[in-house]
Amino acid sequence: MCSSDLAKRAGWRQFFSDVERVLIQSSLFGRFRINELEFARHYAVGRTIAHDLLLQAERTGIVAKCERGRWATVPLDEIRVCHLYELRALLEPQALISALPRLDVTTLTLMQGRLQDAISSYPNMAGDALDRLEHDLHVACIGRSDNPELLEALQRTRCIIISSHHILGTGVPLPTHDPFFEEHDHIFE
Repeated sequence: MCSSDLAKRAGWRQFFSDVERVLIQSSLFGRFRINELEFARHYAVGRTIAHDLLLQAERTGIVAKCERGRWATVPLDEIRVCHLYELRALLEPQALISALPRLDVTTLTLMQGRLQDAISSYPNMAGDALDRLEHDLHVACIGRSDNPELLEALQRTRCIIISSHHILGTGVPLPTHDPFFEEHDHIFE
């Protein structure tokens, strides 16, 4: 595959943040069918890029293929959120245990420093800073696990982490106290 083909195939990346936001916000209100052709037209992209966007959204649990191969948002309701957090609570500790041999103290110290900075400035902080903290633990650390099956199962639950990026601090104010700070700090210790 030549470099221009690779660039075309990776073209979905430039649209994904916007697509992700729209799909997450839609999923809060239930299941909605997505017409792939109309989706491609809306973003003024080819069907291949539209398909790649939907495949990426599927990998993170935002959309799914329904019967007859049609795309739809997966509702992000209270019950599903509880189930996804339960799954993460069961899988993440094991993923962290298997990642430990590949985590270095310097990187963990930097991550914990960012967390301490956030604790001292919260709630006066940008949403991107919160995203970075979530990425530090839930992607950078856990992603070093040597168990690809475990990582793939966790990937499907990423929609709950992604959703806060597109909801908190935008239309929904940050809570007065964010409980994940203490949890993350305890894990880094």
